Amino acid sequence: MKFPSLKYLYTQAIATLLRFYLPLLFSFAGTVMALYLSEKSNPHYFRILLSCSIGLSLSIGCFLFAERSQKRIHKIIFPLLIILVVSAYWYWLTPDDFGE
Repeated sequence: MKFPSLKYLYTQAIATLLRFYLPLLFSFAGTVMALYLSEKSNPHYFRILLSCSIGLSLSIGCFLFAERSQKRIHKIIFPLLIILVVSAYWYWLTPDDFGE
């Protein structure tokens, strides 16, 4: 069994980062919020975690759709639309909903 070289792994990691930058951002932010929630119970952290989970699934779906359609306008509009939808979700998700 041949192991891939470090150069190959590096180039593939950069290609993945450029291809899925927004889903990776949501997954990183969601992981950080989950770690904070394991230490402190804060409804604002939970609110961010829920927004990141919605943003992750929405962004993966939209990025794959935009990649498949191969229209440049989709690759420009979808990230902006995703950020708008997730921001609206975060804004309307009040901490009072979690029994604070």
